[in-house]
Amino acid sequence: MKCCPESRDHLLVKKCIHSQLTAEMTQEDPDIQILLDHAKDLYSSLLRGKITQADDTYERRPHYI
Repeated sequence: MKCCPESRDHLLVKKCIHSQLTAEMTQEDPDIQILLDHAKDLYSSLLRGKITQADDTYERRPHYI
């Protein structure tokens, strides 16, 4: 199934907005980048059906809300 041009454009806009928001958040608090990187790694691991050492380490650290 091919993506129509409007859907691709919408996706590109969403990616751009996401990138801008991420840049703003990490500028305000650089530690957020660590959480974003971990979330990305965890999501990739889940898609591959794997659990990594990083996931196990994360579970042992204190969680902040």
